[in-house]
Amino acid sequence: MIVIFTDHIVAAKRAVDPSVHSGQGHSLAVCAELSKWFSGDPERSIEFVQVLSKLGWHIHLAAHDYVHDTPAVSGRRLETFLDSVCQAVAKSCVDSWISEFQHTSYWGKHFLQMGDMRDQPLKPSVLKGGTWLSFTATESLATMARMARCILGHAPLGKYHTWFNINGEIQCRCGTFIETRAHLFGRWAFTMHGKTDSPRRLGELMDFLWANPRMFAFEAPSEGIG
Repeated sequence: MIVIFTDHIVAAKRAVDPSVHSGQGHSLAVCAELSKWFSGDPERSIEFVQVLSKLGWHIHLAAHDYVHDTPAVSGRRLETFLDSVCQAVAKSCVDSWISEFQHTSYWGKHFLQMGDMRDQPLKPSVLKGGTWLSFTATESLATMARMARCILGHAPLGKYHTWFNINGEIQCRCGTFIETRAHLFGRWAFTMHGKTDSPRRLGELMDFLWANPRMFAFEAPSEGIG
């Protein structure tokens, strides 16, 4: 039996974890050597015991100080570790996504393009829920759905009804021949601010959705489920 006293049990577990993580090369090397040792006798085992360094246990403290003063040793080819490969693949996918997103043919002519705080076009991201959904992290699913419908142009509007030949109102209540997203934005902006602009940023779009809780929401069916 081998008993290892450590003040960092998480690091000890990581040392014998062959899955994808930073420092995986070291873990694979440790596991390879331990496999040889375990194969020599089925009774062999290793136990980890957590010891708080603040206790100052002299044997453990001496080992702790020795390791603490030892420079970290890196692998010979860090770029070939599985976690590094996964990170490189993920970055390549995001870069390709951003590149494709610069073309109108990719996101479609009905996609509502908006900018960031510096008025630069928003770029897709996978961090913290993504570029658009991160703004609705604390909102209801209904609000998130209305935002998605608005941005994609797939909302219960007169224009949408004509695209897909759906029965429903085509005219806006103000009398405009065909109700469009831009028209609704203009009506609200003029009423609130005396302007007719569409939202330029996600925050402005959320203000619009909060002020108009039924906008871009489909009516519930009168019968059946849903």
